[in-house]
Amino acid sequence: MSKKHLLLTVLWGERMDEIFQYTKELAKIMNKDITMLLIHPKKRKFEDLMTAVTFAEASESNTAVELLQTNQNEIIQRNLKDLKEKYNQSGIKVDIVYTENTVYNAIDNFLRKNQHIEMVLLSPEITVNGELSARKLKNLIKHACCPVITMTKK
Repeated sequence: MSKKHLLLTVLWGERMDEIFQYTKELAKIMNKDITMLLIHPKKRKFEDLMTAVTFAEASESNTAVELLQTNQNEIIQRNLKDLKEKYNQSGIKVDIVYTENTVYNAIDNFLRKNQHIEMVLLSPEITVNGELSARKLKNLIKHACCPVITMTKK
């Protein structure tokens, strides 16, 4: 039987180190591995869009498309590799899954496809900044196959 995991859900760009430390301690106590679901909400940053628009207006549509896709993907892949190396040095096995989706759909889809999750930990930004409404949170708790824990800021 494979080891059960804690599912740590965080938003892209959030203070992941601080949140990871808490999750790492919990994983050690519970003798679990960690799967970090790194969610990039389906919202393009205004600056990225404006840069692409500038290139598109200058009849450089290929550059605009490349800027939005390739550059972002390269940066994301490099950051994911660095994060995985850093967190795996903690003595706990850490898997990192990246997704571009709404918070609710990302978590729901992940839980439907993965039966090895024993507990879901929601980072503070997910509930504090309205990325996951109270109604969606209640629905997630009701339909999840495991406990859903919301973290708060210190």
